[in-house]
Amino acid sequence: MSDCVSNFHELQNLHALKNELSFLKKQISAMQDEIKKAEDAVYLKCTHSWVIDCSNVGEHTEHVCTICGLSKRSR
Repeated sequence: MSDCVSNFHELQNLHALKNELSFLKKQISAMQDEIKKAEDAVYLKCTHSWVIDCSNVGEHTEHVCTICGLSKRSR
């Protein structure tokens, strides 16, 4: 009987943890949306001074703005 009670409590705890994780993921997603909107606003308002981003070792040359710190977007 105590094994059933223990398993029940473990399942309740697991369910609660999954619900909390889902809630936190939704909060993270909403915060990422807010960050994207803020970056878009900064990008549009900045006069930009582009330099090559030496920290990027990918296939393509990346540029970063020395004023706002954002990466150059392809248009």
